[in-house]
Amino acid sequence: MVEILARFEIPVDDAESILSELFLALQVQRESIAQPERWLLSSLRIRCARYWRERREQLCRSIDSGLLSLFSSPEVPEREKSEVRSRLEQLGGRLSTSCRDRLAARYGLTFGTRSSRVLRRNIALRPLLDEPLLRCLAALTRRLALEGFRAEVTDVS
Repeated sequence: MVEILARFEIPVDDAESILSELFLALQVQRESIAQPERWLLSSLRIRCARYWRERREQLCRSIDSGLLSLFSSPEVPEREKSEVRSRLEQLGGRLSTSCRDRLAARYGLTFGTRSSRVLRRNIALRPLLDEPLLRCLAALTRRLALEGFRAEVTDVS
């Protein structure tokens, strides 16, 4: 179990929580589990993968919220908004067309074109991220991390 937690690089506090939940589930379901050791190991792998998937989703939702706040705030200078849009378009230009369309509609990006198809979408008005947009934002976030993107934005809330 230690090897699985180490391979997934789960922080110690979170590993303790995952293991507590796992052993509690084992205790509750013990009569229906034929091979407890095998069940523990496979369940731990699944929970570790889920842990990072949820963390990645939280990060993407935070970035989404920050970008929407930045672009909609009247207190943020237009020059700063323009610089962030330009950098996002530069990095997002390497993504798939469907991702560029979704990101363009959500954040008012153009990627060098003003497609009427992109402008007609109402993605920016949706309060929650749908799964395809979340995947696109995750891809953009990976690009941002690889490029060392740093934006100092004042908290406007």
